[in-house]
Amino acid sequence: MTPRPFFALRAPLLLLAAAITAAAQVPSSAPATATTNSEPRTFALRSLSEGSAAADAADISVYRNALRLAPNDAGLYNNLGYAYARQQNYEEAVRMLEQAISLNPKLAAAHYNLGIVYEHLGQLPLSLRATRNAVAADAQHLQARVHLCELHLELGQADEAVDCYENLLKAAPQDARSRSNYGSALRRTRRLHDALVSLEKTIELFPASAEAYNQLGVVLFETRRYDKAIVALKRALELATDLDEPRYNLALAELANRNKPAALEQYAFLKRNNSSLAPQLHAVIYRKQLLPADRK
Repeated sequence: MTPRPFFALRAPLLLLAAAITAAAQVPSSAPATATTNSEPRTFALRSLSEGSAAADAADISVYRNALRLAPNDAGLYNNLGYAYARQQNYEEAVRMLEQAISLNPKLAAAHYNLGIVYEHLGQLPLSLRATRNAVAADAQHLQARVHLCELHLELGQADEAVDCYENLLKAAPQDARSRSNYGSALRRTRRLHDALVSLEKTIELFPASAEAYNQLGVVLFETRRYDKAIVALKRALELATDLDEPRYNLALAELANRNKPAALEQYAFLKRNNSSLAPQLHAVIYRKQLLPADRK
């Protein structure tokens, strides 16, 4: 799943999800044997679509056969839920993962996978609960900790996201995306100076991070440093020309800098590429020119 881009008509769009679509492919497992300690599989972060449908169907058959010999194997139920989820049979995936958890409440992989599936179902509060349970079951489960922080951001829980990222970055200081999102969380709590310092440090450590430049551009926009925001957002696009979010943000910065032709140039690009952000940007550019329906 490519999670929802967040946008608003009067505020810059944050790049919260762009890198998620580049999550690593999880290979199909070897046939599982009937055992009480089968290796639990977990999703690459928020990635369910890659792989072979035939391989997933084969996995389902293997795991079901194995469960006839080991009906109380929580790992097998987890892996069966994993295979169903990759087929986008999310309801059956939930059922299998909940069965895994009932058999082994401390199986962090099952809690984590359940959180991913609930997110694909659009049930973010349930995803948050499941992901919290994953971290409670295994405080060293890095994927679950990353997912938990991102869910706090997506649910608008900025203070919780700040605390979450501060703890996460102690364990994973070299995670560029999490560092960028930490800057976003600071911005949302209106700690704009702290956000600026954090993002500049992230760029120093990861000069090829388009996310960090985009987030920096947003902070600069909100502090009315439009010229610098434009520079940062253009750099984000140089690093990742296919991302719509920095282009949308760049158009807003150009508008704020009284350069409507430059904003229209970005709008034209988004429209040519059938971006879902094009209509939103159009509304922003032309909102002051619209007349009320009852105007005489």
